[in-house]
Amino acid sequence: MPAFGITYDMWCPPFADTPPAAQYAAMLDQIEYVDEHGWAMVSFNEHHRSKDGYLPSPLIATAAVAARTRQIALRPLLLLPFYETLKLAEDLAVVDLISGGRLAPVFGAGYRAEEFEMFDKDLADRRSTIDEAVQALRTAWTGEPFEYRGRTVQIMPRPAQRPAIPIFLGGSSKAAARAAARLADGFYPTEARWWEVYREELEKLGRSIEGGPPARGGPMFLHVSEDPDRDWPLITPYLLNAIHQYREWTFPNMKAMGKVPPQFSVESEEDLRASNHYVIVTPDECVDLLAPLGAGGLVTIRPGWGGYSPELGWSCLRLLVENVIPRLDALEAQAVGAPVAAS
Repeated sequence: MPAFGITYDMWCPPFADTPPAAQYAAMLDQIEYVDEHGWAMVSFNEHHRSKDGYLPSPLIATAAVAARTRQIALRPLLLLPFYETLKLAEDLAVVDLISGGRLAPVFGAGYRAEEFEMFDKDLADRRSTIDEAVQALRTAWTGEPFEYRGRTVQIMPRPAQRPAIPIFLGGSSKAAARAAARLADGFYPTEARWWEVYREELEKLGRSIEGGPPARGGPMFLHVSEDPDRDWPLITPYLLNAIHQYREWTFPNMKAMGKVPPQFSVESEEDLRASNHYVIVTPDECVDLLAPLGAGGLVTIRPGWGGYSPELGWSCLRLLVENVIPRLDALEAQAVGAPVAAS
């Protein structure tokens, strides 16, 4: 059976029925719920200058979740060029201590010029910033004094994890893949082709690698419903708004060239329903969809993606926990000939 993860962007567009405070309260409750049911991972994304309140502070959200959970892995995506490195080293160490050593941040370089302008940073310097920051973080977490930009500094307390918090890099380019091979403990590429660049660079550097790219499975957006025809029109406006903003941010020059990926080319509910990237299914259909993934996959659920109501997100999570996952467990047990636990 695949593992399950949950992720949040915390959109709250002007037309949303739920105010931001209620969205954040629901997010904490939902993560606590899936943690109690053994889900594998929670992640948060980061953007700035969003008209719809996209989450700007994933590490603060992660700290709140760390205090509310006991076992789920914490994987915030942090846009590293926008952080002061020494303060970030302290903050990450504290969150790791709060969580009991469950923190595994993914660092991104950022790509939106508006965000770099907001923080008075130079987009052209982002790769050198990543290099310096990652090396400084590793040294900082030893707890020993070290030289940083011409002065002696020391970071305490040390994180819970030894020798240090694992560092992952994310990205969608050859430069990102090569940087991950040089600097990081792992790589989260946006496409499988960048994993091959990462693997080749590791081999050149004489570093070993085990396994393949990070486990993934299922569609980009999966919602489980007792009545998909009821939920499609309720969720569609939020999905389209989020998709259009991602397209505006990520592919401003590709639209005219006809190179926008199909998952970002949708314009209507009909397009969403026709796409295999966005799926709203019944529990029975969900079991059929996910059963072939087997062990090793990771299905990521995005309750409230785009800002739709927490009630719909809750309904999806409960159907997964109470209806879908037990049946996937049973199918897996049957496949290996193991006894099925009584419900």
